[in-house]
Amino acid sequence: MIMLLAGIVTIGLGFAITIGLLIWQSTQQQKNDAQQYLAQSAYTNSYLVQRKLDLALTVARNLGQSVLSLRNSGHADRDMADTLLKNALQNNPDFLSMSLAWEPNAFDGKDAQFAGQPEHDPNGRYVRYVDRDTAGTVVLHNLTDYETPGSGDYYSERSSLAAANRSVAE
Repeated sequence: MIMLLAGIVTIGLGFAITIGLLIWQSTQQQKNDAQQYLAQSAYTNSYLVQRKLDLALTVARNLGQSVLSLRNSGHADRDMADTLLKNALQNNPDFLSMSLAWEPNAFDGKDAQFAGQPEHDPNGRYVRYVDRDTAGTVVLHNLTDYETPGSGDYYSERSSLAAANRSVAE
């Protein structure tokens, strides 16, 4: 009887150890599978985000180079630059807005001619902004607050950096 009881205990203990080991191995495998899935998912999502950022950078560079080419060729035309800006946003439905901001008289040297004119910056600078209205139509505006501390920090810090780089280069 003791032998039978010892055998049952041994078999039961062996069964419990085997089941415990299988559960532990299964848990480890599930954990590894989950980590691999999460790593792959993170890689895929980071790649998708990188593609969107690369596209935005490419579009911005292309727009900037196109408008700069207008100016450098002696054909700086504000209506043409407006059209390029609107088309860039129109052709990129994931973008919320875009803008172009030139230093005083840097685009076409005609700031005085456009100063105070309707639909233009009060000082005549070429500083334009496009976004979409509630119907999704691309709408052109004058860029505002670009020199206001707080809301214009993106512009004033960029301008300060550019001025510092120019003075270092000189």
